[in-house]
Amino acid sequence: MKIFIFIRSFVMMALFPVLTAVCSLLMLVAAFTGDRKHLIQVGHLWTKTSLKMFGVRLKVIDPENIPAGNCLFLFNHTSFFDVFALFSVVPVRYGAKIELFSIPIFGSAMRAFGVLPIARSNREEVFRVYKQVTDTMQAGDRFALSPEGGRSVEETLLPFKTGPFVFAIQAGLPIVPVVIHGARDIMPKGTLIPNRNKWSTEIEVRFLPAVDSTKFSYETRSELVDLVFKQMKVFFSSHPNGK
Repeated sequence: MKIFIFIRSFVMMALFPVLTAVCSLLMLVAAFTGDRKHLIQVGHLWTKTSLKMFGVRLKVIDPENIPAGNCLFLFNHTSFFDVFALFSVVPVRYGAKIELFSIPIFGSAMRAFGVLPIARSNREEVFRVYKQVTDTMQAGDRFALSPEGGRSVEETLLPFKTGPFVFAIQAGLPIVPVVIHGARDIMPKGTLIPNRNKWSTEIEVRFLPAVDSTKFSYETRSELVDLVFKQMKVFFSSHPNGK
């Protein structure tokens, strides 16, 4: 049975770049329509198909905590698949490391969708991007960032960066903490073939109650960071796989 699982994952991994290229081209075409609904449809096609290809199931907990309007989702990041899982539940504009924007077609597609280019080594550039987004934000815009600043090797929370919280404060966005479990089991950092040991794997996406960022200022941003970290840590540690 294990050999069939590996073959499935190997074949799907070979097809994944094709899916990504096709969806990237569709994203560029959808951008010409000027209708964000078309962009979201392509995004869902990419993420939901990717999950199905590798036998990933979603378990969504407390979706009623998702606000109706603008907000910022902050999620723990251990794998590309937590990004796919979150977008499959709710369409968002992600922040992605700026190096990905240099990939032909894919980088252009990300820009067309409105993905935020994050230069991790240049704090001033990151804040410039956040300021630009704040000034051009439209009604209903939802964003998702990893406050850890990168993927964690283990199923644990890394210390949070302040950038996403400053963005929330400046934009007046409610913060929705999201605790994701199971993504690391599918594709840990440093591996190339997702879900090569299991035919099916579940990702749990839990939405916590929104935190009002307008009660904080730039000077008190560390208090907001601590509050959200503690809230996520409680649910993260209570999970059998969490630390």
